[in-house]
Parts: sequence; C-alpha cells; structure tokens
Amino acid sequence: MIKRYWLLAVICLLIPECCLAVMQLPARIGGTVTIDGDLLTQAGGADYAVEAKRSNGASLIPASQTFGLNSSGWYIVDVPISESVDQADGAKPGENLIIHVYDNDTELDVTSPADGLFVCGNAESITVIDISAQTIAANQTPKANAGPDQEIEEGDIAFLDGSASSDADGSIVSYLWTQIEGTAVEISDSTDPKSSFTAPAFKSGQPSPVFLLTVTDNDGLQGSDECIVQIIKSDEGDSGCFITAVQK
Repeated sequence: MIKRYWLLAVICLLIPECCLAVMQLPARIGGTVTIDGDLLTQAGGADYAVEAKRSNGASLIPASQTFGLNSSGWYIVDVPISESVDQADGAKPGENLIIHVYDNDTELDVTSPADGLFVCGNAESITVIDISAQTIAANQTPKANAGPDQEIEEGDIAFLDGSASSDADGSIVSYLWTQIEGTAVEISDSTDPKSSFTAPAFKSGQPSPVFLLTVTDNDGLQGSDECIVQIIKSDEGDSGCFITAVQK
C-alpha cells in the first residue's frame, strides 16, 4: 500500500496536471422562446429543442442541448467550457457560437439573436438570451415563361425569349431550351434565356416545332413552359398573271 502512495506521489510531481486538472463548470444560457410570433410555454414547448453549436455548425462535446422548457417557460442550455485534459472540445470564453432551434427534427430559422449568434461567456456565467425563430417556408417552384406562341415564315429567324421567367422566393440560375416536336432545328444557344433558330422549310402536314423551356432556381427546383412556333409558307417566288383588256 505504501508503495502505491509513493508511486502516485511521484506521478503527481512529474505530471502535476494529472492530479490538479478540474473540469470547468459550464457557461449557462437561457431565456424565453418565441416561434412564429407566439411565446412558448412549458406545455407548448415540449417538442422543441435548443442547441448551441460552433459557428461552422460543429457540435460541442459534450453537446450543449436541451429539450423542452422549464416551468417558467424558459430553455436552459449549459455550454461546456474547454479544458485541455478532460474537455478539449468544449467552447472557449469569448468564442462566437450559434443557437439552433428544432421542432422535433425540423430546424427553424433563428431571427433573434440575429443569425442565432452569441458570444460564449466564462465558466459559471449566466447569460439571458431570449430566442425568436420562425418556420422555414417550403421553397416555391420557379415559374418558367417561354413566351407566346409564334407564327413565322420558312427561312426566317425565330426568336425564343424566356426572360420573363421568375422565382418568387429566390433566383433562377439556369435556363435550358429543348425542342420536343417538329422538324429538327439548331437552337443558337440552348442555355441562354434568349435564343433563336432558323425556321425550316414549310411542309404540309408537318407538326409545328415545339420548344420546352426548363428553368432551375437556386435551390434546385425546376419549372417548365412550352412555346409553339408555327411555320408558314413564304410568299417569295409567287408570281401572278394579270391581264388587262383594252377596248379599241
């Protein structure tokens, strides 16, 4: 037994941090939670979770997460503070952290504090942070507009214009023109909102060329619209014979 105590004493002298390291107490944050303008109560907040993460989205270890609200309608999150030996993956005082709010497994958009950002306090500190968040609306499909149907003479240049396409909750990042019917033609630039082609020769009974415009928004959703270009026979080369009778 004496030898064991002697050995422990030697270890503490040689590596003092092994005997003196004490796990840091957490920095606590807490406050009310308002979702879509409604202040949550303990009963109404049972399905919600609040978590503090690093600014790059990585979780702290141990995770700083809480489920539901207490009897006062507050969330309470204990943020682990970094300690080199026992808690190396904790947060550092002064580090920027991000609050995330979840409704079951669906993440909400935190609007207050702005972007969910807060500064980690010191160990044993208590910071009141009231949270406001809102449900993230589903992305809307972009509206493709291939322009009105057209009528054009054979051999003329037909212009395709999809620039009136729109996206209500984002932006259109790509356009694609595809011919889906009629005599094949060469589209000048199939990825430009404004494109063109030379009308083919008129053929009786031949289906009119039909062009499909597909637009893609910044979230990857697509919308489409069609434009029909009717080819008509050219008047060039037609000749007429006019006879005028002159009475003598």
